[in-house]
Amino acid sequence: MGTSTIFDIVTSTVIGGMLLLMALRLNAQAIETNAIYQGNLNLQEGLVALVDIVEYDFRKIGYCSDFTKINPPNTSIVSADSNSIKFLTDIPSNPNDMGDGIVDTVYYCLGTVSTNPNNPRERDLYRVVNGQATKGWSLGVTRFALRYFDALGDSIPFPVSDPKLIYTLEVNLSLESPAPLTAIQYHDSSAAQEDFKVYWKQIRLASRNLRNR
Repeated sequence: MGTSTIFDIVTSTVIGGMLLLMALRLNAQAIETNAIYQGNLNLQEGLVALVDIVEYDFRKIGYCSDFTKINPPNTSIVSADSNSIKFLTDIPSNPNDMGDGIVDTVYYCLGTVSTNPNNPRERDLYRVVNGQATKGWSLGVTRFALRYFDALGDSIPFPVSDPKLIYTLEVNLSLESPAPLTAIQYHDSSAAQEDFKVYWKQIRLASRNLRNR
């Protein structure tokens, strides 16, 4: 076997190895891109489902099919804080009804940081109806922040000493994937914000019943 033949074999082996490494890298990038896309899609679907519930409840603050049971309407918010709110409303026993005429107490609050090692910022969002403890939504919620405004549009400072002054609300929700591609990406805030985080913000969310004054 001549020197030229050996050189050709070595060259072919090196080129083949480089091509194989390129193919493996492209495949890994394709898998990562697909995982990021799917994770982001799951996040957005979870956010939409959560927003539907939050908006529905908050827009019904102070509502009751028997309007005499929440009177005056501005007493419908029992307590309010930066990440929790308790209010009166009428939750229908039948989803097709507007209400059953029974006043219910609904309490939204953000729980403590979860034990999920993949995302140390994840927290459960709780919706407690009539004091009945329920398991929080584990959708990757990292922020549930509320602000309150009076009838003149001025921000009400914390702590809110008089919930009767609340006229509109601002709701902020942030979700991060509870199961990222790699756990280390959640310790890089830039990676988490770019590829694994979705936001929702409702400015001046108002209940018609709060306006009935």
